Formats: sequence, structure tokens, C-alpha cells
Amino acid sequence: MVTRKEIAADLRGLGFGSGDLVAVHSSLKSLGQVEGGAEAVIEAFLGVLGPTGNLLMPVFSFTFSSLDSTALYDPQRTPSRVGTVTEVFRNDPRTTRSLHPTHSVGVIGPLADVLTRDHLASSPLGRGSPFDRFRERDGTVLMIGCDLTSCSVLHLYEVLAGLPYIDIAFRRDKDHELAAISRNGKKMVGLELYEIPGCSRAFSKAEPVLERRGVLRRGRICEADCLLFSSLAAGEVMISELQKTPDLLLCDNPDCQICPRRKEAVK
Repeated sequence: MVTRKEIAADLRGLGFGSGDLVAVHSSLKSLGQVEGGAEAVIEAFLGVLGPTGNLLMPVFSFTFSSLDSTALYDPQRTPSRVGTVTEVFRNDPRTTRSLHPTHSVGVIGPLADVLTRDHLASSPLGRGSPFDRFRERDGTVLMIGCDLTSCSVLHLYEVLAGLPYIDIAFRRDKDHELAAISRNGKKMVGLELYEIPGCSRAFSKAEPVLERRGVLRRGRICEADCLLFSSLAAGEVMISELQKTPDLLLCDNPDCQICPRRKEAVK
């Protein structure tokens, strides 16, 4: 049985401490059988980061009106669809959730309002988004039991690199996806998305690039293999690499709905 104290000890062993800003992508089962489940994982982080630290997690709901015209995003009720830990985190009364209907984030800590505010005025994961503000403050990305195919900040680097494909969506007829939202009890539909996150199957190609440049570190928390890196340093590396090789993060699956079309845009 894995305990909260063991998780906290391993976090400190990776260099995390009071006042840190951390974005976590996680697989709960990768840690082993955790006593107290996802709640214990969250409490371990908060105990290590302390009252001046900030914990960010994606709590994406993917409420696209093109997928379900009847769906409405309610930040208080719409569940996270990116893992058990994130859904428990979303429900924590200490969590502030951004209002974006497809790619909301949750934050616990003194920077919660700063990181989550005005998300409707920005793209899902691009300029001015919570992940962009996180990068500007050089937060650390920690991947627990998952690889970079789950790493949201890589979508931001695609945008900041100025790649010509970032507005090409998954469906050919939906290059400007609409997202459905509900705010203050009033129905509001028709938020137009831009700088749209695409396929992430090939994001593991960033791993050797970041490791070769000394940005990516490896570690372990209980039974989980982990990756961690500075979001600012990784951004500098990946933006440069993407400008030289624009199709670096596009997959080679011929049946992919988006990457073949995005490759056409960078030829």
C-alpha cells in the first residue's frame, strides 16, 4: 500500500518544495495501490508545496457543440474527462476552475485567480491561456506514470512557434470549432475556438529533444515513472525546434483526422 507520506517524500526527492508552481498530469494506478486514493495524492502535493505553492491540473471537459449540440459547460458540475485525480481535484472546494468550456484548468494556491481568469478571452491552450501564464512564471510540469502524449503545454509551444496549422481542427468542416458554455445560469452557445489543440500521438518525439538539451529529467514516485521539466526552458527549446521542423509533433497515422491536413499546411 502506497501512503501519502511516501508520495510526499518522493516529491521532495525530486526537488519539489514550499512555494513551487507545478502542473501535474497523472495516472493514479501507476503509483500503485494508494491508501486514500486520489485525495491522498492531492494532499501529498499540497503538503509539499505549502500555503505559498500552487498546484495546477487540467480538468478538460471537451464540451464541443459540434459533438453534442445539447451539451452545455457548467464549471460547477461538468466533469473532468482526463483522469481520476483530475476529477477529484475539480471537486475539491479549494480548487478554482477556469471558465473555458473545452480545456478548463483547476488551480489550488494563491495564484489560482491569476492563472484561471479570463480564459474565455483566450484560446484553449494558446496565448493568454492558463498554461501560457504558467509558462511565463516558469512552472514545473510533472508527468506521473504518463508520457508526453498527455502533455498539454506542448500544444502551447506549437502556438508560440507560429506554426501555420494551429487553426486546423479535427473535422474538415469545423476548422473553427464552436464550444458550448453555460454561465451564471444563462445559456450561451457559440464561443468560437482558435489556436485549436490537435493530435498528440507524436508528442513523445519531444522527449529526446528535451533530454538532449538537458531540460527533461526522469524520476520516480512510488511505483510510477515520472518526467519533469521547466515549462519556460522547454518552451525555448521546443519553439526553436518547431520553427526548424514544423511537422515534428505531427503523427504518421494515415487515418488521423487532423495530422495529414496539418502536414499539408507546413509543406
